[in-house]
Amino acid sequence: MLQAQSLGIREIHHFFRPHLTGLGEWQAESSLKGLDSLSFGSNALGLQASIPIKGRVGFDLNLGKLKNIFKVATKGLKGVFETIPVDVTAYQILWNVGGGVRNTSLSFDQDNHTAYYFTTGIEGVHIRPELGIIFYNAHLSFSEEAATFNQLKTRFTGFIGRAKLNKLASMSYYGIAIHYRNNKVLPVPFAGTSISLPPVFHLQLILPYQAKLVYKKDKKIRVTLAATMSGFETGFENQHFFFDENVRDRLHLSATYLQATSTVQYKLSNKARLKMEIGTLLNNNITFWDGRQKVESFDLKNAFFYGIRYEVGLSDKSLVGNLLRKLDVDL
Repeated sequence: MLQAQSLGIREIHHFFRPHLTGLGEWQAESSLKGLDSLSFGSNALGLQASIPIKGRVGFDLNLGKLKNIFKVATKGLKGVFETIPVDVTAYQILWNVGGGVRNTSLSFDQDNHTAYYFTTGIEGVHIRPELGIIFYNAHLSFSEEAATFNQLKTRFTGFIGRAKLNKLASMSYYGIAIHYRNNKVLPVPFAGTSISLPPVFHLQLILPYQAKLVYKKDKKIRVTLAATMSGFETGFENQHFFFDENVRDRLHLSATYLQATSTVQYKLSNKARLKMEIGTLLNNNITFWDGRQKVESFDLKNAFFYGIRYEVGLSDKSLVGNLLRKLDVDL
């Protein structure tokens, strides 16, 4: 999915891996339920970057941790880390910027619609002994057709959460996401976990947004099965071929779906990765809004989905990511 258009949260490990990514997706045309003669489909191309702008790792002496020496026998390696008389603090702040183009096909309209989107914002990760891992994200974005650029609406998406390293190869996290669009604020709590299932599986959950199971036996190939709540939104030119004449020239199009995909990732080098995904869009729906008023909503039949992504990582500049990798957390 194109992250700038997503309704969900990024995969948790992306906070620790700055990157430059080119991506594309194609959604096959799907008939409207009850109106088989009408259909909807879309495709998109985009470019996004996550760029480190500030960060540091610090070490502070903490002799008080020596009192945990008796926990080594019951906690194993985790107890060893709790005994080392040093507190580790770190933070990383990233600038995210992206843009692209999306084409939507509406069989009940005369022409296809092409929208241009742009997003920018920051995200950060802070590690402190008293708080654990705090991560946050705040973004402004828009998506609009050229014909309605003078009426474009910006949207805000952000969240804040806390993560905890439970064991050397697992992490749990929780927080709240805020979505602002169409003059409405939608807060959504989330919680999840990222845990290794030896010898070759890894489970990642961000509920209610995403569930994924990763198979990684080969160092270069990773296979993922995922279910993700996703979608996109855009300003839409009403050409008055389908909607009533009293509806405005600009509408807001919102598409939502459950994206069930299987993904193969091939590691081309230490920094470059190629991902190809194929799947189905379930619970597919498109809704048109005129301001706050719903004009029309359609349920669609399941649709075939294909996506491709080429990612170049900037891991050598990811201070927090390098620190967690030393603790054997799967990133």
